[in-house]
Amino acid sequence: MTAEDTNKYCFGFIDIRCGTKIIAILNMVVLFLAIVLNIIYLAMVLGIKARLLPSNNETEETSTNRINTIHGLCASSFMEIILLYFNLRLKKSIHEQNVQNIKHWLVMYLMVLIHIFIYYISAAFVSDQPLFFLGIGLISSLIVLLMMYVVKRFYHDELENLAPSNTTDDNNVTPSQPT
Repeated sequence: MTAEDTNKYCFGFIDIRCGTKIIAILNMVVLFLAIVLNIIYLAMVLGIKARLLPSNNETEETSTNRINTIHGLCASSFMEIILLYFNLRLKKSIHEQNVQNIKHWLVMYLMVLIHIFIYYISAAFVSDQPLFFLGIGLISSLIVLLMMYVVKRFYHDELENLAPSNTTDDNNVTPSQPT
């Protein structure tokens, strides 16, 4: 096995294309389950009647918490649907050479990584257990970084496959002109 052949493998075990496909499928399964759980939880929140407590201040607080929960669930479900779409496009780009979809996936997951950093660091500052949040954030960040590493290698492999028939200039692919 030459050095060029080992670059085509994901950690020496499977083909980089297959590794990217596994990442896309696992992400789609996890995101689909997260969307279903959000919908179930949203149905539970909407089904609960606001308790009428003797104090109006407590009723307003319960109602505000319920509205904030509904907004949070809808926002996270929307983001999960967008990530599901990008993972579907990544899976399709494995079969057709579409480097633009791969690049979009990389940009989207870079934003996810930044969000993970910001969320868990800020949660660690306000929490009584900062090491717990920092540990969860570190594990989540490493998983996303690992996925991005494999997909980025696939992206560069696809650019190399396009290079003989096209000209590349700083990751901008210009298709060859028909004569």
